[in-house]
Amino acid sequence: MPDSHKRFRDPEEILRALGENRRVREETQTELEAEREVMRALFIRGRHAGLTVSAMCRAAGISRETAHKLLREAGKSPTKKGKNRG
Repeated sequence: MPDSHKRFRDPEEILRALGENRRVREETQTELEAEREVMRALFIRGRHAGLTVSAMCRAAGISRETAHKLLREAGKSPTKKGKNRG
């Protein structure tokens, strides 16, 4: 753990630091969600362009399970023949 936490001794300083930490976490979460939407759109475009999920996963650095989840959420996941997805 970094030593930066030792510099805060005053309760008000600690509360301000916690508020700043929250702001950064919320901002980061918003950015992460936006990038996930971009990735979902790219996977959909990739499927339309004939790319395999495996190839796109390697390029994006994610698992096939995660990719299929993204595509399912978008209503674009290919289903395996003969397998009931109900």
